[in-house]
Amino acid sequence: GGRAELNLLSAATGEPAGVVEQALAPALEEGLLVAEAGEYRAVRFRHDRIREAILVGLDPGRRRALHLAMARRLATMPELFADAAEQYLPVVGSIDDPAERRVVVGLLRRAADQAALIGDLALMNELLAAAPQLIGADDAATLIAVHTGLHAALCGLGRLEEADEEFRTIKGLRTTATERAGATAVQVRSLTYRSRFSEAIALGIESLRAVGIAVP
Repeated sequence: GGRAELNLLSAATGEPAGVVEQALAPALEEGLLVAEAGEYRAVRFRHDRIREAILVGLDPGRRRALHLAMARRLATMPELFADAAEQYLPVVGSIDDPAERRVVVGLLRRAADQAALIGDLALMNELLAAAPQLIGADDAATLIAVHTGLHAALCGLGRLEEADEEFRTIKGLRTTATERAGATAVQVRSLTYRSRFSEAIALGIESLRAVGIAVP
C-alpha cells in the first residue's frame, strides 16, 4: 500500500520499532517517504509514482518472497487478520502445506466479511475468488460458504452473468435446498432485476417445495 502505520511495519518485518525507524530514516531524509504524526505514527510515499517505480523494480521472485514472509508473520497476530489476508492474496498459488492452506482460507473469509460490512464488494470478491483453490474437495461446507459469498459479491457489483455461473457452481456442489437458500434468495433478486420474472418465480417455488413448503 501507499501508507502504513509503524506498528504494522514492525509486525510485518518482525523487527523492533527502533530498528524499523532506523531503516526508514534514509528514505524520509531523501523525501521518498513522508512521516505522519498522531496517535498512530505512520509513513506514506510522497507520490504514488515513487511507490509504482519501487514495485516495478522488485524482482518478481523477491516480491513473492516478501509477500509470503510478511503474510506469515502477520497471520500470527489475530488483530491483523485483514492485513495478513491481503499479503497472502498475491501468493496463494505458492502455498502447499494443507494446514497453512486452512489458515489462509480462514483469513480470506474473515477479511471478506469485514469488507462486506463496509460495502467494499470489490475487495470481498477479490478475497473470496482466491480461496477455492486452497480448499480441499472434501471440505464441502467451506466450498459452499465461499462460493455463496462470492455469488453475493458478484451480484452486488452488477456482474450478473458471472454470478449466474457461481450459482451453477453452488448447485454443482450437490448442495441441498437449505444449504443454498441464501444464494437462492440473492439469485431470485438478480433474475428479478433483469426482468426475468418467470425464471425468478420458478426458482423460488422450486426451492420452497424442496424444503417441504407447499406452494399453491
